[in-house]
Amino acid sequence: EVWYSISPTESSSVGGSPLTVFGAGFDVLSDYSCLFSSSDSPLLEMETGSHLVSTTLVQCFVPAWGQSYSAREVVFGLRRAGVLVTRATLGVQTLKLTESWATASVYSVETTQLTASADGGVGITIHGNGFEFGGALQYHCRFTEECCQEPPCPSSDCTSLQSPSTYPESSTRLVCTLPSWGSFFPYSGSRTASSFTTMSVISTDFNRELDHQGSAGLRVEFEERWLSLFPSDLPITGGTITVFGNGFDTGCSVSSRGCYLCSFEASGAIKMYGAKSACADRTCNGVLSIPTSTRELSCTFPNWGVANSAGRVLVTLLHSSRREVPHVSQAFPPTGSISDQQLLTEQSWISLKPSSAYLTSSASFTVTGAGFDIEGIYSCFVQYVPSSAAVCSADAECSSSIAACSPAIVCLQSQCVQEISYDSSVNPVALSEIVCSINTTWWGSCFSSTSVTFVIKELVGGNWLPVSFSGESGGDSVDLLESWTDSNPSDGNKFGFEILVITGAGFDVTARYTCRFSYQSTSLDSESVLPSDAASISCITPNWASRSGLGGTGAVTTVTLIKAEEEVFSPTVHTYEYLD
Repeated sequence: EVWYSISPTESSSVGGSPLTVFGAGFDVLSDYSCLFSSSDSPLLEMETGSHLVSTTLVQCFVPAWGQSYSAREVVFGLRRAGVLVTRATLGVQTLKLTESWATASVYSVETTQLTASADGGVGITIHGNGFEFGGALQYHCRFTEECCQEPPCPSSDCTSLQSPSTYPESSTRLVCTLPSWGSFFPYSGSRTASSFTTMSVISTDFNRELDHQGSAGLRVEFEERWLSLFPSDLPITGGTITVFGNGFDTGCSVSSRGCYLCSFEASGAIKMYGAKSACADRTCNGVLSIPTSTRELSCTFPNWGVANSAGRVLVTLLHSSRREVPHVSQAFPPTGSISDQQLLTEQSWISLKPSSAYLTSSASFTVTGAGFDIEGIYSCFVQYVPSSAAVCSADAECSSSIAACSPAIVCLQSQCVQEISYDSSVNPVALSEIVCSINTTWWGSCFSSTSVTFVIKELVGGNWLPVSFSGESGGDSVDLLESWTDSNPSDGNKFGFEILVITGAGFDVTARYTCRFSYQSTSLDSESVLPSDAASISCITPNWASRSGLGGTGAVTTVTLIKAEEEVFSPTVHTYEYLD
């Protein structure tokens, strides 16, 4: 007896396919088997049973070679009762066993359809047969849009992307990692009727696609996601945020979902919208955002403080079709936190009126800003850092030679700073307005007139915390102006040389002042003097009788205070009578 050939000469390494052996003289009373062995490794072999069809035909089945070994060409042999049957022709007969894949699973769950982030990174386990796991070949998975099936279109329009190549774990198992589709393309389906891609498994052996033996393959939808935003805090008066993610559609103007907008909301707050600019309503008609890339787009954050108080604001990314773009938290480990989906808005102030005040009376200021807490407690302060400010670590290290002034010198940022307030429990009159007072008379009794920094603080958790200033440069400055209110005594000898005390506020103790006495067109000046302190100046009256040229008689004169040839402000007219 002899055998000639087999059919087919190529089969799947899954096994189980029928194989026909052609020959002559087969013994109908004997048992036959088919032998399959590796030509380069004789130790790799499998044997399957067979049945005799006729004296010229034997049928057996292809073994499940791929369950244990890599797919390859194997040498075929026919045995009867354990003895090889002679082949009638010279040479060996080979059978080419091919690798294939059947199913896919994600997180140990078999699946045929998957929606995943366009950022990729998810491992897909491919189950099959005959994978080359000896280190000679690698495999990758290719994902191709279903545009050629739903609806028909040229294959050149079918977007595809492959995963990184990988070595199989065994002859039946390999793992592909979903590629970062969203780094290169918008979400799958942005231009096609189907939002899914079809997966195929490719061998690096001439970029050969593996047969699929299962009933259903794997379809993957690469869905856009947004991950984070920058900056995470903004002035409450508005600004621009950049939203980072993957799979954004740069051609959104022609897609069914439409372009993008952001919504901003907080508990108890009025919901607001922003896109390329602040939106008049929830449609953002005409100002929708178009991504600059598949990973980045911008939204304008509107003036939140117009209608709401400061705090944390939840951001949601939407299409104009109202479809929400899912957010994926970047927290690790994942906790379900929405912290990277929130903006921290800070209240701020931008201007105040008036911009100056005289130091002889307390001053009231109207502060304009945004996002003030209507139920919050605020206070206004003025601060000045002298050029000779002492270094400190605590308030106790800052003091004044005048005991009443020591509380007005505090330690801020390691320097002794002049600081006063007045009201310590002011509630805003509106989200955008605070009215408060400064005890400028206290300042004037302790310190010289100067330009000071205006500061607003809110009482939070028992501590006074400054509210940020976001106005124009210099807009947080107030000029505290010296002035005087009284002179004493009101009369004196016409020959002068008596002390006249000027009482006021904010006098510069390093500058010289002159008291001027005027009657009609005649004026006499005292000798210039340094102030006794910030609130007091003592002038020596000039000899009116001998120097006025009015015949030596007395007169009721008007008193003015002069510094550097300029008159120092006083709210009233002051007189001094030279007595005869």
